[in-house]
Amino acid sequence: MLLHSVPNSTMEQEWQRINREHPMPREKLPPRLYLDSSRKVWVIRYECYFKRTRFTEDQRDKAEAAFVETLKAAKPVHTFGEIADAAGLTRQGVRYFVNDENAKRRERKEAKQDG
Repeated sequence: MLLHSVPNSTMEQEWQRINREHPMPREKLPPRLYLDSSRKVWVIRYECYFKRTRFTEDQRDKAEAAFVETLKAAKPVHTFGEIADAAGLTRQGVRYFVNDENAKRRERKEAKQDG
């Protein structure tokens, strides 16, 4: 249903329906260190990364040091758009390059297995 065909009295209801059916994605949470209250150990969360440290609540300074080391070692995750912008390419060009590299890698792996 097009919005311009909806009477003004039901426009708000229509927007609410659209927002329920197509919610906006949530923003990523920042990297964090928190105390797991049930296990009494510090936990590191960073995007998909989840690690329970072996440090208890009294060892906060060691947990913070482990958190800093984890962030230093974390590899940034890049989207096709970010790669394309950095390389001055189109997103389709980046996808082609990545798919081509993956195909070459598969061919080398198959040749190694045959060989």
